[in-house]
Amino acid sequence: MAAKLTLGWVVNNALAPTYWLDPRSRAGAQSPADLVTLDAAEIGGHTAVVAQSGSGKSFFLGRLIEEILLATRARCVVLDPNADFRRVHEALEARVWPTACYDHRRGLGRLPHEPSRSHFLRDWTRISKRVYVGPGAAGRAYTPLRLTWHLLSPEILAEAIQAVQRPQIYHCHAFVGVLAELLGDSESRRSTDLLDRAEQLLASPAARGAAGPELGLDVEEIARRMASAHRDRLRQHEPEGRSRAPVPPLGRLRRHYLAHVRAQLQRARVARRYITAEMASYYFAKAREYHAERIFAPTGLHRSPRFRPRLEVYDLPSVPTESMRLLAVNSVLAAQWNEVRGDWADAVERPRDEDYRVPTFIIVDEAHNLMPREPPSTAHGTVRQIFRTIAAEGRKYGLFLILVTQRPDKIDPLVLSECQSAAILRLGSAATLHLTQTLLGVEDVPQTTLGKCLEFQAGRALLVGDWVKHQPTLLFTAVRRTLEGGGGLRSSYWAVSGLP
Repeated sequence: MAAKLTLGWVVNNALAPTYWLDPRSRAGAQSPADLVTLDAAEIGGHTAVVAQSGSGKSFFLGRLIEEILLATRARCVVLDPNADFRRVHEALEARVWPTACYDHRRGLGRLPHEPSRSHFLRDWTRISKRVYVGPGAAGRAYTPLRLTWHLLSPEILAEAIQAVQRPQIYHCHAFVGVLAELLGDSESRRSTDLLDRAEQLLASPAARGAAGPELGLDVEEIARRMASAHRDRLRQHEPEGRSRAPVPPLGRLRRHYLAHVRAQLQRARVARRYITAEMASYYFAKAREYHAERIFAPTGLHRSPRFRPRLEVYDLPSVPTESMRLLAVNSVLAAQWNEVRGDWADAVERPRDEDYRVPTFIIVDEAHNLMPREPPSTAHGTVRQIFRTIAAEGRKYGLFLILVTQRPDKIDPLVLSECQSAAILRLGSAATLHLTQTLLGVEDVPQTTLGKCLEFQAGRALLVGDWVKHQPTLLFTAVRRTLEGGGGLRSSYWAVSGLP
């Protein structure tokens, strides 16, 4: 049976949720006709969410993420600039369900569709979650952010040096990347810092043209380890209860990886020839400067590659500076891109009906800050380029973007043009509406329908594009059941007369 995502409630001409106009209505007693749902199979694409501040954007986004995780096997990776998802492991209080009602005067209401909190938690607690936080953030519910150093784009490291010297930084980074791959999770890698070892090897005359053993590496053992890991990975993707699919013979895999290891060592030797001692010193000094911020893992791994949570939240406000946040986003995206490409490479070796991959949705709030039309720095441009690559090629690998912004005109148009589904919440002006209509390519939506976005109260949304089969759909967002972090000041506390 095809799964459906329940996003909200059908509305009348006054944009009020029809089911809840009867004061006797109760959560869970509605009929399917009262709900706005999406076919799960239709959400596999890039999506834009456009809304001004105070329109219920975070509320809608939270609901969308919850439904993707509850109704499908997909994964979600949230780049969270406002700490809106820091408390995603917590649910609303139980009284929201039995007391749910629509406030006709204010046009608001927290309206769930399941009968109780326990119905929601029964499935939500089974979803694996990780909230990654930067140095200084604390709590048992959080995981320290540990990023993958060698996946960082070298353009960011080379931003401050002259263009003629930048290739040397690229060669340094390539050398470290080769070493990180070949050392893998071996005991030597855990006991020796990756950067220290790479710097020692680059300083050694033997590294300039040596074979594998002279780098302290056992080529045969590395090939055996990679082959075994490949077989384990193929079997790991098989759901429980299914018969084991045939995997390539271990001998063939060893021969393949032996050639791969030798090619990587040759790549390292070539890189070494073009690196001066001065530029190597600069690279490793810069690397240790970033490592001092305590978000890059000493070995280069930010998590176990064998465990991929269904929901990953990267809490960007807990990363201390903008430059470090850009580095974090760059590393996270590179890791996700490498993972899905590796999964794809494994899948092509198997029959189509044994492809057990699932899509990954990358959710980007305040997207105009990470993929701007006019990047203010090389680091911004580098991050934007990764988003461009995902937007253009991600469908092939099951990697999809959900972009959230108040200003679609400030987002890179190449990325935005790939979004074939959209949710439009309240917009502040006719000019913004016109820009949104043009940039999202929704000129075929009737003006009378689009114009309602200027009248929306909080919680209303217009869905357009592929995910609603090009039938523009208005809704009142069903309640976001997980707790929203961040948030503004509490007016019930400060907007009162009198002294404390």
